[in-house]
Amino acid sequence: MNASLPSWLPARILPHALVEAATSAEVILGMVLGEQGTLAIKVIDELTSASALNTILAAVALLCLAFGSHHILRWPIFYLISGLMAFDLACYAIVRLMILLVDFFYVTTRKTERMLKAATTYESWLAAAELADRSEGRDVWRAEHPTKLYDWRHTLSTTSRLRNARLADDARTVSQMLLHCLKPGHLGNLEHQLYCQARAGTKVAIDELTQELCTSLRWLAARRGTAEFTEARQHFLKIACSVYGTSALVLSGGAIFGVYHFGVVKGLLIRGTLPRIISGASAGAVVAATACCRTDEELRFVLEDEKDLYREMGSHGPLYGSLFWKLQQLWRNGVIYDWRDFHQHMFWFTQGMTFKEAYLKTGRILNICCTPLRSRGARAPPLMLNYLDTPNVDIASAVCASSCLPGLTHPVELLEKKEDGTLRPYHDADDCNDRISMRDGSFERDVPLQQLASLFGVTFTIVSQVNPHVLPFWAHVRGRPGRPSGGRRKAGGWRGGFLLGAMEISIKEDLRRHLMTLQRLELLVNLFGVDWSQIWLQPQEGSVTLTPSDVYISDYLHTFENLRSPEILSRFIREMERAVWEADANIQTRMRVEVALANACKECGLSPFTNAINPPTSATPTATTCVIS
Repeated sequence: MNASLPSWLPARILPHALVEAATSAEVILGMVLGEQGTLAIKVIDELTSASALNTILAAVALLCLAFGSHHILRWPIFYLISGLMAFDLACYAIVRLMILLVDFFYVTTRKTERMLKAATTYESWLAAAELADRSEGRDVWRAEHPTKLYDWRHTLSTTSRLRNARLADDARTVSQMLLHCLKPGHLGNLEHQLYCQARAGTKVAIDELTQELCTSLRWLAARRGTAEFTEARQHFLKIACSVYGTSALVLSGGAIFGVYHFGVVKGLLIRGTLPRIISGASAGAVVAATACCRTDEELRFVLEDEKDLYREMGSHGPLYGSLFWKLQQLWRNGVIYDWRDFHQHMFWFTQGMTFKEAYLKTGRILNICCTPLRSRGARAPPLMLNYLDTPNVDIASAVCASSCLPGLTHPVELLEKKEDGTLRPYHDADDCNDRISMRDGSFERDVPLQQLASLFGVTFTIVSQVNPHVLPFWAHVRGRPGRPSGGRRKAGGWRGGFLLGAMEISIKEDLRRHLMTLQRLELLVNLFGVDWSQIWLQPQEGSVTLTPSDVYISDYLHTFENLRSPEILSRFIREMERAVWEADANIQTRMRVEVALANACKECGLSPFTNAINPPTSATPTATTCVIS
């Protein structure tokens, strides 16, 4: 017969009563029954533990019903996932150290790197890279055809057929084949791993196809014919520009690490591959504005001389003051600097121009990303300012807005230039005359790939990624363009070996998954009104991604300070200029054809890539709809 509990026994003391009863039973059974009593005691312990656990679970369930499961379980789940992330971070650090240790034992690779670092020009670097490729047998890989990385058979046949059609003066066949070949990534010739196997370049067959594409475009532009031929050629070039798209340089944020971007701009400028569309966020906006407000000659002088640049980024830079003074200002005012001081300091970089004025002077299209703080809510979509949407906005105020880190300055108000040259607060047309304040653009749109593609038809991006919180997670486990790993090529060329490479990738993806879970469950605290998870979860890479390889701990200690010496400025610039040299083969495969197509348009009286800004609404035309007779 089942005994019922007395009505006077409160439910809240039930677990305590069970424990007391179990303790008394253990003593009695142990004395009377010996070994059998011990077994019975174990059974009672299990039943008691199960009863206590069930009671706890029932209590949690009742609390969830009363107050809501999100309110009760939010912090336990948050701490659980945070603990898993902390464990993953520790494991990731160990794996990265082991990869560095394995790299240390590749003596040949270290000697080659020292030889390449000694180069001061692209020509000397290329000579050293070719010598290193020959010594390691990588030149053989470049010359041989069979590979699974791209469609090598069609590459060879396309090059041959295009050359034969050009030599036979068959304009129709040439135009038809060009339209097929000008599709982005046609035949897989821009596959990332094709440029990570050797230092001096990629497959010779790809170089030959690229050369033939450029030659055929020049031949087609110079060919004389009837009025009907000229009209058909112009139509073909318009379609080709729309299909091929254009390129863009994207500069990430990164505080003082943004100085690295100057090396990227210098390397691309000297190599003749600097895109005319440049986007920047936060520190990247400073460099983007510097490049877009100066002609090629002015920009080359600034980057080669370095004296003016060091004055503005070093001795007289905007991040002045000691650490104690900065903490004192932060405690007293809530921010360290007044954004108006930043605005005055930006005049040297922007030359006091608006977006439209910079475009008319240099022909470069400047895009600056910033995140609005509007009266209608903090989740307003990020903005990308340029000469199309905000032509009269003062670039200096846009740079300050994009660099407005919480705690560094108060939210910045955009300014626009009036007809008389004076500045006034900018008003957005759809904001009911409500003034717009901005914060750092790196939070939500550090690398605006989709926006550039939709607005300007960008199909190829060169991303300079120098964010301090992103760089530690770039391991390049299978090498990087122009810098193959020391791993065995037959085994995949994994840096540190396949096992460590697999661990690095899996742990990094696990961290990302945990962070995404916290974001979707809305468990993160928005400090200063900012969703900080976005700085890791947003896109961080492009078609070609350039990162510095030699970043020291001392650099991290001075992230929010001015440059300490001219030597550090030179080191930052040389480091990323060398990264451009390494990726030059990858960039040239794309940019040589784009430049040849632009020159062909100019020779035929067309403005290149004009319809990339307003792409046609119809479906992408096939080769048969626009071939030349």
